[in-house]
Amino acid sequence: GAGVLIASLDTGFPNLAHEALAHLDIVATWDFINGDSIVDNQSGQIGNDDHGTNTLGAMGGYMPGQLIGTAYGASFLLAKTEVVEFERHIEEDHWVAAAQWADSLGADIISSSLGYRFFDPGEGDYSADDLDGQTAVITVAAELASSRGILVVVSAGNEGAGVTTIGAPADGPSVLAVGAVNSSGDVVSFSSRGPTADGRIKPDIAARGLGVRTVSAVANNYASLSGTSFSCPLAAGVAALLREASPQSTNSELRAALKETAGNAQSPDNDRGWGIIDAFRALEYLENGGELPPVGNRLEIVKNYPNPFDGTTTIRYTVPRAGRVKLTVYNVLGEKIAVLRDREEDAGTRLINWDADGLAQGVYFVMLSANGKTDTHKVVYLRHD
Repeated sequence: GAGVLIASLDTGFPNLAHEALAHLDIVATWDFINGDSIVDNQSGQIGNDDHGTNTLGAMGGYMPGQLIGTAYGASFLLAKTEVVEFERHIEEDHWVAAAQWADSLGADIISSSLGYRFFDPGEGDYSADDLDGQTAVITVAAELASSRGILVVVSAGNEGAGVTTIGAPADGPSVLAVGAVNSSGDVVSFSSRGPTADGRIKPDIAARGLGVRTVSAVANNYASLSGTSFSCPLAAGVAALLREASPQSTNSELRAALKETAGNAQSPDNDRGWGIIDAFRALEYLENGGELPPVGNRLEIVKNYPNPFDGTTTIRYTVPRAGRVKLTVYNVLGEKIAVLRDREEDAGTRLINWDADGLAQGVYFVMLSANGKTDTHKVVYLRHD
């Protein structure tokens, strides 16, 4: 993410001295609630919360052996806009002002794990019909930011299954709304669903949102947190990597790359949108002039990295046509150790992480099965205690 400026619009950002955040290039800060440049929690003020720090850690945190965020080399603008003590439309106004501020400072990406639909009594809620991409104040602002060249990435919401459970600004046509999946790639129950009032599919993409490791607001501690609040910064960080690698690409081209190469792109739906993002394939899409790179013509586990590995390894595999995909780990005795994946998938190349923590070190075999064919790959687990 080097050379990319990300604006994080959230609650407070306490504990920026955390060991995994101390390296960050923070260009500017502003508290749009209290009207000062201090985004830490302050005694006697409203809007104090840890959420901003938690989401920032998922995106920008870096401490080898503990946490590597998706865009730890990016530069950041930190804006405090969310008031946790109440739900009022003035919070949208804070967000609008922050987006304008981010634009004035040259932000490339806005990452915001906030959403608005239901408000305190007397404020007036947004109905499902209002989620049409052009009614909610915050959505109009997000669309304006997008028109000015900023890629706006937001959380889909945590209202769960049902028809149109997303909030604003996730309903924006140019806004990249991110739903949540677990480590197996399944949609998490709390992840909000579309469609929008005018029938568009939402969310747009999906990223992990269950048990996401990030920084704690206490000392140098770490936390495992859940919500589309954490899917959003993971995806925004990937977008920053694409921007770094392809600086000439527009925000609409980045959106297309992330959507068209995601795991559900052949049959998008209102649960996970176009699917789980694939950073490698998205970059190939941009480098190929906006054309989908060819899918391998045979079933195979392409590679895993690192190999040998200590703790967790990432396995990259290709499925040439749609079908039931199963990824199973065996030890050298042929005993089944784990089932990493067992689901219907479209043709494509995907990634999955395997955490071998608690297992004996040594050689393991990963078997990929789909459409009556198999491929086996050897991996080596070496602990560095």
